[in-house]
Amino acid sequence: MEVEKVTAGYINNRVLMYFLSTGVAAAVGLSMLRILTGIPLWYFLLPGYLLIFALSLKVKPLFVALAFDSGGVVTGPMIATFLLAFTVGSSRAVPGSDPLFDGFGMIAVVAMVPILSVLTLGALYGRSEKKGEEKHVLSQEV
Repeated sequence: MEVEKVTAGYINNRVLMYFLSTGVAAAVGLSMLRILTGIPLWYFLLPGYLLIFALSLKVKPLFVALAFDSGGVVTGPMIATFLLAFTVGSSRAVPGSDPLFDGFGMIAVVAMVPILSVLTLGALYGRSEKKGEEKHVLSQEV
């Protein structure tokens, strides 16, 4: 709700929550996929952070700050207590996986994906604004 207050309604609270929750769900899904398939962690982190860097250059600074703040907030108490235990337990059930490494990997992915989701939201906002500006310019020309 603070984001909606600070931005004077520019960023809708519900939309932000949907993007963040979708990002966390995708991160947990990717973590489970990684545990089941044994895909190396850097296959997820390297492209993810390259995409974060590219999107950071494209979106408004407001969304960059919000994205990195969201990445920190999301990895708080919920992740540390519930999802970390879930990941370690899942990793123990899969032969050949390392619960310690898989737990660290889940936290790394969960810290990255919400940043991506908020930056994607910022890119969508920017795209929507450009379309609105084009319509406004076209209506003035007529």
